[in-house]
Amino acid sequence: MQHSIATQVGIPTPLFHHQNESAPYLHASPPLAYDYLKRGFDVVGSSVLGVVLIPVMVGVALSIRLTSPGPAIFRQRRLT
Repeated sequence: MQHSIATQVGIPTPLFHHQNESAPYLHASPPLAYDYLKRGFDVVGSSVLGVVLIPVMVGVALSIRLTSPGPAIFRQRRLT
């Protein structure tokens, strides 16, 4: 009987041994709570950075507008 590498070396059960590829590999599936925590951190972090960087973006747009002719955001008609 053939055992997986994970079982032979004593790796816990959340790790699976896949033999459908040319070379076997171990796949770890993280706990579901980890996914929710990671998503929450991503949303909160990007929201905080967005709020913190708004004054910087406004300052850059204002300095471009005051020192250069034309608008701060470039617009162009599309040629069809």
